[in-house]
Amino acid sequence: MKKYLILYFLIFSVLISNAVNAAYSSNQCEAISEKGSIIMKARQDGMSAPEIVSLMNADSMNKGLRDVFMSVIEMAYDRDVAETPKEKQKMIADFKNKVYIICMKS
Repeated sequence: MKKYLILYFLIFSVLISNAVNAAYSSNQCEAISEKGSIIMKARQDGMSAPEIVSLMNADSMNKGLRDVFMSVIEMAYDRDVAETPKEKQKMIADFKNKVYIICMKS
């Protein structure tokens, strides 16, 4: 639960710092959840966390956005790797939805 609260705070900080309106925040949350889906797919495919950070080019992101994605990566690696392809697809979809909901609640 603590990790979700940290993610809420980080996403909220990014949204506030960009002074976004509701429509833009929905678009931003969609983009964040899409990245979350990619992160969870990589997790399910056995990619290491450092590899994902490197591929996302996290060092070039502003601190607020980098913190959001690092929290999403941490959330993904707190979950187990599913056994079957069908379970993996469900886990990826569920994770994407969870990231979007957390973002929209922020």
